[in-house]
Parts: sequence; C-alpha cells; structure tokens
Amino acid sequence: MRDILSFLGSTAAADYIASFEAAARFRSEVNTALDGVDGLIMPMNPSPALRWEGWTVERVLEWYRLCILCNLTWLPAVSLPWTLAAEGLPVAYQLIGHQDGDEALVGVACWCDRQSSFDRASVPAIDVPPCG
Repeated sequence: MRDILSFLGSTAAADYIASFEAAARFRSEVNTALDGVDGLIMPMNPSPALRWEGWTVERVLEWYRLCILCNLTWLPAVSLPWTLAAEGLPVAYQLIGHQDGDEALVGVACWCDRQSSFDRASVPAIDVPPCG
C-alpha cells in the first residue's frame, strides 16, 4: 500500500486539477454515449482473479484499469461472476448503468444473475492472510 500511495503522491497539483477537468469532459461524453441503451457490459479485469500473493503495485494498477470508466464518470457499476478460469479462479464482467440509475442497474444485474449458469459453489475458498 505504501508503494501505491508513494506513486500517487508524486502527482503535481496542476496535473491533479487538470485530471478533474478531463474527467468532467469524459463523463459528459460517456453519458451521451449511453443515450438510447440500458447500459454497458464490459470485462471487469484483464485476467482471472489474482491470488493474494499476486497483488503487486503494477498488478493493482493493471487490474483496476478496466474499472476506471466508473471511477472517472461516477456511473453506477456492479460486477458479476462469469466463469472459472483453468486455474479455478473466477473471471468477472461488469455492468455500467446510467447516471443516477443505481436501482435500474441492480434490476439488470439481478436479471443477468438469474440467467447465469455460474455455480458459486464451485469457487474455491480464498485463504487470506491476516493483516499486520
């Protein structure tokens, strides 16, 4: 975590402020693109779930790059399991809804979940080491 905070702490104030302006423009463009559709379906991650020991700074940044759309636009999103990869770890997808469309998105997610043949019982328990 220290590595991530150190990386983020090296951002200049002007760049930080410019990022909010760019995010506002991007949010407007995405909201326009969502006109006429119920939402977006996208991959959640670039690979199957990571094992605990696989969480390096580089992997975290890579892992979250597909979530950036929701983070920058403040659009509601939900992730759902899709299948299991060969190594037995889950692969997920995300649904992204309209601004202030949380309730509608939950309805779509519930519908998708009912259509899914994903067997939650087949997901192995994850052994997470204690913090500290």
